[in-house]
Amino acid sequence: MINDLVFDTHILSEFIWQYFTNDLRGNGLLARSNIITDERQKAINDIILEYNNEGTFSKGLIITSAFSVIEIARKFDIIAFQKFTSSQFKIFLEELPEYFHIAPLEKALSFHLHKVPKVVYDGSTQKPIELPDAIHCATYFSRDSATLITNDARIKRIENINCL
Repeated sequence: MINDLVFDTHILSEFIWQYFTNDLRGNGLLARSNIITDERQKAINDIILEYNNEGTFSKGLIITSAFSVIEIARKFDIIAFQKFTSSQFKIFLEELPEYFHIAPLEKALSFHLHKVPKVVYDGSTQKPIELPDAIHCATYFSRDSATLITNDARIKRIENINCL
């Protein structure tokens, strides 16, 4: 079964860092880290390995929204945490791996934004879903079959999203 993996901004940042440090451009694989759990590592590496060995995408693609790219560009010093340079960021965007797709911000995405609740409940407290997180969720909903990889506690509280 094809199951795309949708990255939020911080997962994308970690992926870009490892793209260069672990040679994901060559035969390297994603390593476990404080953000990449064993489950996430396996899911991501399954896609990378399948593409590197078979040249196919039957295990899915890795997807992020164009908004994630914009967030990193706008808050580069905060999000990149000196993990990768702006030149590496540019190279990554210019030479995206075949298994990696940046989903555009387009009119069709607005349909999926309606599936994202405006708030989630943390016990008895309402917590708003902010626009960047709503866009990550809408990108998830735009895929036929997907898992959203995020550390965001609010997103994880949304009932109809499969998170890892």
